[in-house]
Parts: sequence; C-alpha cells; structure tokens
Amino acid sequence: MSDRLRFAEAVCVGHPDRLADTIADRIVTLATSRDPDALVGVEVALHRGVVFVDGRVAAGREAAAVGEGEIVALVRQAFADAGYGTTPSGVFLPDPASLEVRTDLCLGPLPEASAPSAT
Repeated sequence: MSDRLRFAEAVCVGHPDRLADTIADRIVTLATSRDPDALVGVEVALHRGVVFVDGRVAAGREAAAVGEGEIVALVRQAFADAGYGTTPSGVFLPDPASLEVRTDLCLGPLPEASAPSAT
C-alpha cells in the first residue's frame, strides 16, 4: 500500500460542483440567520450561463425568510467571489451580471405542523 494521498476529485473554487454547493450554503446561511428554525432544502445546478435554483425555504409564521431577488443577488455574488467577471487579470465568463438565474422555489412561512413547538 502506498503512503501517498490520492484524490478522487480535486476541484477549484469556480468548479460547478463547488460553486453550486457554495450557492446552496449561502441560501441556508441567509435563511437561518433570519430565523434559526428555518426549513431549507434547495438544489442548485449550473450549465454555462444559466443557474437553476429549486426547492423550499420556509421560516417564521408570516413571511418568507428570503426573497427570489435576494437569491438572484446571492448567486451573482457567489460567481463574482469565485473569480468570474472582469478582474485585473482579464475577463472570465460567465459574467455574473449576465447570468440567467432560474428559480422554482416554494418560499413562505412554516406551516403550523412544521414549526417547532415552544415547550
């Protein structure tokens, strides 16, 4: 047996799997920062200049924890943070501002049966 480490996959921050995970993590972080009992289950897929975000974000009793506009902004920022767009070393596509972000989300308050009980 070899003492060397072997990786099944090594990816950079801008790799689609890593970028999709980052976007999902940021959605969870945003929702739970506003309501620690938020229920978040999202999937993110990337293909060229299109980002698909679907799933559910539920929190509180009266309003959604996050809005679709916030999620679109969060997606664009994640791409910019990963080095896409115009940088001092050049332009790396896709440009975050020109991304097409498609959402299919159930946003809203937690139903009574899903909310934690205060006992």
